[in-house]
Amino acid sequence: MSKKSLQDQLLNAGLVSENKAKQMRSEKRKKKKQKGNDAVASDAALSVQQKKQAQAEKDRQLNEEQKKSAETQALLHQIKHLIEQNHEALPPPDEAIPYHFSYQGKVKTLYISSEQKNKLIAAKLAIAIVMDQFYLVSVQTADKLKQRSPQSVAVLLSEEPKTQENDDYKGFEVPDDLIW
Repeated sequence: MSKKSLQDQLLNAGLVSENKAKQMRSEKRKKKKQKGNDAVASDAALSVQQKKQAQAEKDRQLNEEQKKSAETQALLHQIKHLIEQNHEALPPPDEAIPYHFSYQGKVKTLYISSEQKNKLIAAKLAIAIVMDQFYLVSVQTADKLKQRSPQSVAVLLSEEPKTQENDDYKGFEVPDDLIW
């Protein structure tokens, strides 16, 4: 017996016509192609969906960064506005005396008048910073600045005097004529 397909055997037996055999072959080919295309199409659809999700996540992160940047810019603008409206003018250079203070581990110098220095020591003024520029502002303004951004206030002295007396040495006064 020769190995013939069932279709050829039915055709030889006369049970199926030639047109019907061709139609069956074309349907069989179409089904095979469609199965292959379905797998490729489902992989492509899955890939497209994954790309859309990745793009959406990337867009969301970018939007968050832009929103944070806008909030930071608005806060900086508020701080600048507060300082510009409420800072005390510094004296001309010939009337100024240096005031040294510590800021971020470094000693900075601001030239102010003696009256402003007394107010700073009495905790009636504070030193604020914006864009690497130091300004003298009132304590109320410094409190407002501190609420918005604690880094914007460089020096704010407390009103309570710093009295750290050691009781062990209370009875021993240091003589005035003692030279170190």
